[in-house]
Amino acid sequence: MPKLTATLIQSAPALINPVNDRELVLRNLHIPELENLGATLNQFDVLNLCDNEISTLGNLPLLPRLKGLLLANNRISRIDDDLHQGAPDLAEIILTNNRIAELGDIDPLAKCTQLTHLSLLNNPVTRHKDYRLYVVHRLPSVRVLDFEKVLDKERSAAKKRFATKDGKVLAAQYAATRGGSSGVVGAGTSSSHAGSAHAGSSAKPGPAAKVGMSSEEIARIKEQLANATSMAEIQRLEELLARGRLPAKPTFTTS
Repeated sequence: MPKLTATLIQSAPALINPVNDRELVLRNLHIPELENLGATLNQFDVLNLCDNEISTLGNLPLLPRLKGLLLANNRISRIDDDLHQGAPDLAEIILTNNRIAELGDIDPLAKCTQLTHLSLLNNPVTRHKDYRLYVVHRLPSVRVLDFEKVLDKERSAAKKRFATKDGKVLAAQYAATRGGSSGVVGAGTSSSHAGSAHAGSSAKPGPAAKVGMSSEEIARIKEQLANATSMAEIQRLEELLARGRLPAKPTFTTS
């Protein structure tokens, strides 16, 4: 798998994009991680890293000129806490078609105080019932989310949802799910959420039934789906159902 070397960076094509930003094109190179970006010499407004195999958004050197990161169609599931230190003026991040799974996984972006445009379309996190309100709450500078303008009524709804005492507790629980942790029960991640986010998962065991699972085993899987406390756990159970494998007995923490 090719590395993002200084030589690769220096030989990559550069262009002036339609909004007159200087853009470095590093897309579709099978790059597994961000590294050696100091070789850009802070000469670009936008880095186009779409269609690679990057799993973590981070490891940026100081790039004060950088305003945009285009990272669609990667494998990003984690955002480094110090992202803002490398790109203090970052205004746009496109993470369409990645693997951000938990609401808490977006929290590092709260330190990117200049961030105005963000896309998380087709990431697992967008299935969460409080997804949009939580992003509006945690990232108040964002004006356009998933290519839709953040409305005043959404800001009011986010404030109503998370500004109260109970709302702050809920926000803290969501934050604790960062990194796919399922040890803290998210108050908003209930059986109704599991059902709405993954319609048909428990109602249609399909592949699981074909391998001869008993009604008791299917009931156990349905119970685990109903009590799942994170998107990552729901995904894991869905994969097991698809393979017709019985998961271990539930180990969820309850409150």
